[in-house]
Amino acid sequence: MLSLTSPVPVRSSPSGSPYKGIQLHGLEAVLNIWNVVFGLAVFFLARTTALLFFINNIDDETIYKRSRGALAWNAAIFLILFLAYLFFLLTKQGFAYDPANPEVTYLVDYKYWKNLIEMPAVFAIFFIGVVLVLVGILLTLLKEGFRKGSGSKVSVSSSRHSPSSSSLGGTIPPTTLPTAQICPSSSTTR
Repeated sequence: MLSLTSPVPVRSSPSGSPYKGIQLHGLEAVLNIWNVVFGLAVFFLARTTALLFFINNIDDETIYKRSRGALAWNAAIFLILFLAYLFFLLTKQGFAYDPANPEVTYLVDYKYWKNLIEMPAVFAIFFIGVVLVLVGILLTLLKEGFRKGSGSKVSVSSSRHSPSSSSLGGTIPPTTLPTAQICPSSSTTR
């Protein structure tokens, strides 16, 4: 049994430390190009979804035009990186084990592709998700005024909302705004 105070054994390379004699504390993962490709794909997906959020939820003509312009190249970079990583992942070797002897593992070609084929529900959900993301990006890029799944033309006003306008479009009269007393009355004593 391992006690909490005893040191935990660490696997190391034949040279005595994890990566060519240098203790990198996990940073060696950056040296694998596919980790970098996947990280950049996630980065550009986050930028793409942020731009879609701006297009759908901010009612300002300048932000709308700038977001639509930036969406094309962010989505293109995401798509290239995502498809490259997906191709790599689905065509690489993976580990399998012998059901009769689970301690024996061996490499199998196209393991992740075979996993998707063997689990059609997972494959269907993955495929539908990818298609819906691509459809949302393409409809936003190709149909002017496409917002929140609506193909109808949405007007984007260039005027800023005044501080007295509510989110429902009504106006709050200045006399009904709550007032806060900044300094309490001088009657307070210590």
